[in-house]
Amino acid sequence: MQITYTPLAIYDYQRVIYSDARNVLVEASTKVGKTVCCMDWQIQEWLSAPAPGEQYATGLRMHKTASGIHMWCAQTYSVALLAFERACRWLAPAISAGAIKKHEGGAGKKPHLLLPDGRKWVFTTSDNPSNLYGDEVDSCVMDEYSRHKEAAFDALKTLCTPTLAPMRLIGNVHRKSGWGYRLARKVEECQETGRGVYRKWRFSRITVWDAVREGLHSKEDIEQTRAEYEARGALHIFRRDYEANPEGTGQAFGLLDREKCADAPRVSSGRTALLIDQGGMRNPAGLVAVRIGEEGEAEVLEAARWFGSPTKLWEERNRWAEEYKIAAIAFDSYDPSFVDDCKRRWRRRAVQTSDRHNWDHYQTIKSMMTAGTLHIPDECADLWEDLEAVSLDGERVILPEFPVRAVIDGESTERPGHCDLASALLRLPAVIGMLQKRKNKQRNRRRSPAGGKRWTDVNVF
Repeated sequence: MQITYTPLAIYDYQRVIYSDARNVLVEASTKVGKTVCCMDWQIQEWLSAPAPGEQYATGLRMHKTASGIHMWCAQTYSVALLAFERACRWLAPAISAGAIKKHEGGAGKKPHLLLPDGRKWVFTTSDNPSNLYGDEVDSCVMDEYSRHKEAAFDALKTLCTPTLAPMRLIGNVHRKSGWGYRLARKVEECQETGRGVYRKWRFSRITVWDAVREGLHSKEDIEQTRAEYEARGALHIFRRDYEANPEGTGQAFGLLDREKCADAPRVSSGRTALLIDQGGMRNPAGLVAVRIGEEGEAEVLEAARWFGSPTKLWEERNRWAEEYKIAAIAFDSYDPSFVDDCKRRWRRRAVQTSDRHNWDHYQTIKSMMTAGTLHIPDECADLWEDLEAVSLDGERVILPEFPVRAVIDGESTERPGHCDLASALLRLPAVIGMLQKRKNKQRNRRRSPAGGKRWTDVNVF
């Protein structure tokens, strides 16, 4: 049965996605059509490719044997499913006629569309990059690439290399320290100079103003949106999300900070504190256990996001307190009853902090990283994911929202995180300051046996 597909009518700024280049990387504003264009591009690749086991007759892949698999990879299953459902709507006539078979997935199989000769368009996720390894592919799209783990990109490259499969990486600017941002800068530089390992790649930055010029958006609407962001002091967020420009959202913690924390010595003895950023019904809580040494040095023992109702957070707090023998605790003011219970249990070793102290606390954390007095192991991947997302706007710390995955009641789901672990860690200076004050007070509590004015040190650590 013949399948008739009419490609989209595209705008000039979208043509880069259809480039002859094997690899194309696009940093783009939200709502400029990058996703629909990539879907259109991959449909054409899928429908025009040889059947599995046959060879390409022309082009760069001449004499290469087709695998028959074309892969769309999103960061999460829910986003991949959205793309799958959109593809099904586009191809509904062919699906209804039986020319394309629709498979919803399940029982270990991914959602996919299947042609009679075996060519398959698969929709998958990079939740676990190790699961991506396997069959070779004939084309690949990495949707919102900047939010994937770097290991996912490495895995997808191994699937594309044997068949010389073309790849499209599309996404918003997420954070400056991420692997995606660094890759984009290398590709952009190689394109400008015509030299370097990425010189055959194509790079493009698409902004909302490109879409305005083509009439896709109203200039008045976008200018109004910009004015609203500016009015609430968040113009840098507009620049990032609509102009693909992260300037003004300065990176708070970068790769060098991570290296210094990994190299910092561990704290062998001291008191343990629990840092908490409370969550709500929709958002995760952040819990960070740290050991604080006699001189104020610190080591992160564990950092984890916790998903559940605020009332059950009490039970999780108690479990951590028992496991790590918590001597002090720091928290925010989200749930007053939780705050009161912490103060009742830990009394003077309970510290309540607010976001207005974030700038001072950030400077202290940054100084500890620079001085090598804060050890954060590489195993704390979720904590580093949060830290790398934290941005600066002048003397203001920005904790942006981004989606995080969780398994709740046995089901994988997506929740909006707000750098909850980074927010918890920013409470560390308050705990150190409190313990140091108590240490100084107890040092002066005993007089010498001779009755003089000399004090005897009492080490509370």
